[in-house]
Amino acid sequence: MHRSLPSHRIIAFIVASLAVSPLARAADDYQPGPDSKPQEGVPKGELIKGNYTSGEKSVFPGGHRDYTIYVAQQLDRTKPAPFMVLQDGGGYSAPTVFDNLIHKKEIPALIGIFIGHSRVKAPTTNALDRFNRSYEYDGLGDSYARFLIEEFFPMIESKHGLKLSTNAVDGSIGGASSGAICAFTAAWERPDRFSRVFSSVGTYVGLRGGNDYPTLIRKTEPKAIRVFLQDGSNDLNIYGGDWWMANQEMERAFVFAGYDVNHAWGDGGHNGKHATAVFPDALRWLWRDYPAAIKANPEGKSKQAVANLLVPGEDWQLLSEGHGFTEGPAANAKGEVFFTDIPNSRIHKIGLDGRVTLFAEDTGKANGLMFGPDGRLYACANGKKRTTSPSITRATYTSPTRATNKSGSSARAARNASWTKALSSPTESCSHQTKAFSMSPTHAGSSSIRSRCSRTAHWLTSSATSTCTCPMPRPAAAPTA
Repeated sequence: MHRSLPSHRIIAFIVASLAVSPLARAADDYQPGPDSKPQEGVPKGELIKGNYTSGEKSVFPGGHRDYTIYVAQQLDRTKPAPFMVLQDGGGYSAPTVFDNLIHKKEIPALIGIFIGHSRVKAPTTNALDRFNRSYEYDGLGDSYARFLIEEFFPMIESKHGLKLSTNAVDGSIGGASSGAICAFTAAWERPDRFSRVFSSVGTYVGLRGGNDYPTLIRKTEPKAIRVFLQDGSNDLNIYGGDWWMANQEMERAFVFAGYDVNHAWGDGGHNGKHATAVFPDALRWLWRDYPAAIKANPEGKSKQAVANLLVPGEDWQLLSEGHGFTEGPAANAKGEVFFTDIPNSRIHKIGLDGRVTLFAEDTGKANGLMFGPDGRLYACANGKKRTTSPSITRATYTSPTRATNKSGSSARAARNASWTKALSSPTESCSHQTKAFSMSPTHAGSSSIRSRCSRTAHWLTSSATSTCTCPMPRPAAAPTA
């Protein structure tokens, strides 16, 4: 409840208010509820404190950090456990909240990992330790996720006799300010390990690139991450950016991309008061429907262009790997898809059964595949500076798909023969495009090729979606390939 001031103090109050920061002017009258306070009859989890010093081969070498491990009393320590990582050593009255919500069976019995940022000890008493908080937390990339997964998790499992689940559905992570963007970055880089994110007063501003996230979220196919955001209108507005506006921009980007996102906006400042008050409800929302898997674009509401092409609910399937560089996909009228491995001068075919076979080699580093109206496959042979076709027969040519009775060397010779005839001059333009092949944005142009069921190419379908058809026009003549 707010009290009114006597009239003779109003002027003094206004003058004093002008001298303080927006943070001090924030209402910040949030109070934690009963779930954030100890309750009678509720089992209390065990708290284990420790300190960890990174070795020279660490992602963050030479630093030492404090940590606290929460272990729910109801936890079965013989099985891999769900967990929640909180940066900056914890907060939000997390152990008490865990106790109460686990007792109510509103979240699973879990392990809490409250970890601080590292410090590098000063060489003398005349200097201060080097604090690595911004370096570890604010930057983009997978460094912090790798530190947790490859180094810190194995350490606490070995030292404290714990088992952490490696299933994404069991992994959650959160934090405040720089710890919040750190939490989201870990999930963004490794959604296979962290699928639930709690972010309070997140630093999605221009300190170490966090201001790029709204654009990246909009442009990248949605990932299987569930996110809860908290912020207040009196959050920081300084040289790095406007925290309040940045968090709202993040929320709008998540909605645009079809994420499972929720938020709690208030009038607080850059502190943990509001976040502590909403933390129990945020956990209920994040862990609802556990242990069901969290899905990308769960309601099919993504406004990204890729969402209009791909069948909702389907996930990427690995078709082939071990290539030098995959690119240039094209589909024929039957729905078979061909793609190039440029460094290895090969073209591969994906059959209607999903099997990948070698179609042609010694292709002159071919790329830019396209089927013409005659049903033949054309390619830009970059190494030969000309446009060629492995399915043209000008002399005697045996299709490699029919050379089943030949020896390996004879079949290879037949494939190679197809590349000895140029279809046009070396200066012919080659800018073919195709929409019949759907490639994951995170794997396009990589050493592996992945597919997802598409409304435009039935070779990408599973048995449950085999009614998809290929949009390529049927040529007048039957395709050679």
